[in-house]
Amino acid sequence: MAVDRDPKNYSAWTELGISRMASGIAIPAAASAARKALEKSLDLRPEQQRARYQMSILQHRAGHYAPDVAKIRARLEGNLPSI
Repeated sequence: MAVDRDPKNYSAWTELGISRMASGIAIPAAASAARKALEKSLDLRPEQQRARYQMSILQHRAGHYAPDVAKIRARLEGNLPSI
């Protein structure tokens, strides 16, 4: 696995999170694995948009709307990098 070969590769962590999401975020274990991989990716490179976007999808589907609204509001106010 790419993250095993290079644990600091944020892109590999993002791809792992996306693949876990594709395996079925309705399955709690898959959603948890996706979240952990995306969080690791964002820890390594917080400004990256792809992992932010995937994390917002994951949170939205889990019913966590407040973080989405806060992120949208912050973006509209110019406090986040452009998408």
